[in-house]
Amino acid sequence: CQRFLVKLCELEGVSQGTYRLPAEAEWEYACRAGTQTAFFFGNQPARLGDYADYADNNYQGTNDVRQRRPNALGLYDTHGNVWEWCLNTYQTYSVDDADVGDKASWRCLRGGNWYVGAAECRSANRCRLPATSHGNMLGFHILRTLPEVFGEAAVPDLGGARVPEESTGDSLPGVDG
Repeated sequence: CQRFLVKLCELEGVSQGTYRLPAEAEWEYACRAGTQTAFFFGNQPARLGDYADYADNNYQGTNDVRQRRPNALGLYDTHGNVWEWCLNTYQTYSVDDADVGDKASWRCLRGGNWYVGAAECRSANRCRLPATSHGNMLGFHILRTLPEVFGEAAVPDLGGARVPEESTGDSLPGVDG
């Protein structure tokens, strides 16, 4: 997906990093859309089928985007369908003293996917994989930085995350372009 973002910046004629993956905190903020519940629509897993492709309603593969209902920000598929790559490498939370060991370079994934249960699709659920992973359960949302709105000097705080200078990962299936 990093190569896709580099190419998109080139095609648009904008500086590298204008299009990027969201930091994990940005992803969760966008997914939650102002809520503090397990899912952006509330705490009822039985309603997830209206908003997401997951194990209980689609244990077959990815689905086209916009087949389910969006969140309050108009974002589709933040729950289920595909795990979404985040900019950050996986870090434990400060209250979690678990050692990530040899997985410290693995990237964060959020959102759940089509073959996992409702609990793995919650807004706060986290996963991780090596950056070179690919498959039909992985995808991404992208952000576009708008310097004309925020000014060139206004760089968002990414919580220590950075845009990689080069990518070693394969592009992800299901992404046109």
